[in-house]
Amino acid sequence: MNCLKSYFNFLCFLVCLLVSSSLSASTIYVDVAANGNSTGTDWLNAHTNLLSAINAAQSGDIIKIAEGVYYNSQPSYILKDRVSIYGGYPSLSRGIPLYWVDLLRNFRLYPTILTHSNRDITNPIILINSNLSNQTILDGITIKAINCVEVNTVTQMFFSPQFIDCIFEGTSLLINRGEHGFLVTNATNSYVLPQFLKCEFKNFNTACFRVKKRIGGGFYAINPMFYDCKFYDSSCGIDIYDLVNAAMNGGVMVQVDRCMFYNLKSSTVRKGGAFVIDGNNSRLIYTYVNNSAFYNNDAVLTGQFSNLSRLSTFSSCVNSFRNCTFYRNTGSRAFSLYDKDQGLLDSQQLPILFLYNCISWGNINTAGKWIELDEGIHVDVKNSLLEITNVNSNGQYSNPAITLLNAHPTINRIKANSQTIFAQNPQFVSTSFITGINLRVQSSSPAINTGDNNIAYISKDLGGVNNRILDNIVDMGAYEFCSFGDGACNPIEIKPIEEDKRLGKQQIGTTNILDNDIIVFPNPATNQINLKTTAQIVSVQLIDMKGQVLRSWENQQQLNIQNLPKGLYILKVTTSENTQSVRFVKE
Repeated sequence: MNCLKSYFNFLCFLVCLLVSSSLSASTIYVDVAANGNSTGTDWLNAHTNLLSAINAAQSGDIIKIAEGVYYNSQPSYILKDRVSIYGGYPSLSRGIPLYWVDLLRNFRLYPTILTHSNRDITNPIILINSNLSNQTILDGITIKAINCVEVNTVTQMFFSPQFIDCIFEGTSLLINRGEHGFLVTNATNSYVLPQFLKCEFKNFNTACFRVKKRIGGGFYAINPMFYDCKFYDSSCGIDIYDLVNAAMNGGVMVQVDRCMFYNLKSSTVRKGGAFVIDGNNSRLIYTYVNNSAFYNNDAVLTGQFSNLSRLSTFSSCVNSFRNCTFYRNTGSRAFSLYDKDQGLLDSQQLPILFLYNCISWGNINTAGKWIELDEGIHVDVKNSLLEITNVNSNGQYSNPAITLLNAHPTINRIKANSQTIFAQNPQFVSTSFITGINLRVQSSSPAINTGDNNIAYISKDLGGVNNRILDNIVDMGAYEFCSFGDGACNPIEIKPIEEDKRLGKQQIGTTNILDNDIIVFPNPATNQINLKTTAQIVSVQLIDMKGQVLRSWENQQQLNIQNLPKGLYILKVTTSENTQSVRFVKE
């Protein structure tokens, strides 16, 4: 009984602690254009710089930042654990009513930019050198610098913050591009587990995301996770580099889902490609990529794997691509894998590269090469469409698109199952620079309903709205086909070169792709608007510029606005998951 009473008292203490913590949490406001008393208590009296807000913040607080450019007087911002920062709010200096500020939040229309006053300063905008839990969030922030974020770990550090709708952009007056978007270094006895959702990385000479120089012994785990992200106009997307003296314990595992990698080309600093992995002396290196597209890069994967130790009978190196699309990655070759695992005979080696339910087309370079494999490296292909001719089960000597270094006469270098399709055009919707690249497939594509459900990664396709499996069988590639909109299956049109500055192109259309996954189309609208979301719509409120509720609907996705006066309106949409506010224009 005494134990039960003590346990009950302990639970009461925890509840009180949590309640008191939530009650003490506050919101701190920042607006560079504010002219109040700078206490940060509301938008009228907001701080005019982020540093003051961070200094004033305590665990559990939220910092809201209005649009504008914010220069830090210190070398770097130092984040605090469980303090979340949200950008993308319109400034009151626009004359917007106070009660509209939160509803109008949009990090693209009202960008919150963190940068240095001198664009050639090499200090990172954000330096992280202490524990940060997953309750630490950066949402709707644009960071422009030579080095945007650096994680310089300390002993026994635990780091797992979330980055949502953030843009990491390299910029410099002298070299035009930046160096690193996100750099992790010195990860000794540490867990580095950042999550990135709907983020963009662009314009970096070295890498968009880089893990560099793990020094010393002990245990470490580096596990970055990327969902719905873009990596483009840089030398390298994800770079795992120089993992020295790491044979004791630990390793790197990169998880990627519904991401796009394009225009990643070599620079004078670093070789080009979506993934560049120099994983010497690591305990393990795992790369899991799902529902992603790779276009116009020097390579999809270049990997150097030497002196890898093993965990039991499992491979210490796995690079798995499921339901991915590769097109025109022709710089050196699409895949280059060097150096075998140590400690086993060639005949005991396990596959290092897995291509499941993928489409690879147009990736043979000018020298006629698609892949280069060193001794002891195996590739496993299942239910994929490849531009090469049928593989040979005994070393691929007869296939000119496959280069074998230190060839072994009796080992299956590339093993493909009977459902793999060779040298058949996948029939993409568009491969024209004039109309724009669209890597969805047409209705006559051989990639439709030819994947393997058992090895598919079950989620949404790269569009983010369609189910990954339609018609009961998964398609090959990053997109799932259905007849609406020439294979689009929803009104989203995704073009890998939409930000390609070299072509000077912009994506054109009337569809409004909103950050919260609620799609309003058409927008502007005349008689009717349509709502599309992955969750069930429960209710919708129509709100005017005065904040008045004009109309309500329940369980409806098609809304009649024929008699509505012209102007800007807000739809407050409640779904089975949450409540979001989105804008539309009535013409």
